[in-house]
Amino acid sequence: KKMARVERRIDAHGECVILLCRHGETEYNVNGVLQGQRDTLLNSTGEAQARALGKVLLTITKGNAFPIAGSAYASDLRRASQTAHILLEEMTLGRQTA
Repeated sequence: KKMARVERRIDAHGECVILLCRHGETEYNVNGVLQGQRDTLLNSTGEAQARALGKVLLTITKGNAFPIAGSAYASDLRRASQTAHILLEEMTLGRQTA
């Protein structure tokens, strides 16, 4: 499964780019249980998926092919906010070491 689909949509007119991704894997996902509004946490695979997505987004945004405005939005459910936090942390660490 792909975690994110990104298309180049920036031109000289300053179009806005919105990147959407789904939360990483949880134990409920593994067991085929519908989560709905249940506030589940990422499992170790989900954490690794979020780190991998952060690296992909860092690669895509290097060289300002996709300038990042510095905003991220996530559901208040922990699996979504965990995913966002981990991937943004990965992107920040990657920029500091570049």
